[in-house]
Amino acid sequence: MKIYLLSIFGLLIFGISGLEDSCRKCSWKTNIHCGFASDDSCVFMALNRCLVVRASCLRQMNSLKPFSKIVKGKCPKDKPKCPKTNVLYKKDHIKTEA
Repeated sequence: MKIYLLSIFGLLIFGISGLEDSCRKCSWKTNIHCGFASDDSCVFMALNRCLVVRASCLRQMNSLKPFSKIVKGKCPKDKPKCPKTNVLYKKDHIKTEA
């Protein structure tokens, strides 16, 4: 009985942690792409298209505008950069202005 309950508890934990980040996983192959936020407020440059799509997904999960356009190559320097992805756009890591 104890093993049965432990296995159910383990599956619940695994399921919850899997739901936390449902965006696709990407490789680190280099093929630079740029994503433009749908409200044209910022641009995001990543190593490849998959990473831009992932960042867009994470932005949507945190109620930010996704990227409406993704192009191959570097982002224009006259547009502001979107927030860094080193915090993975988790709500508890995004600073809010008071």
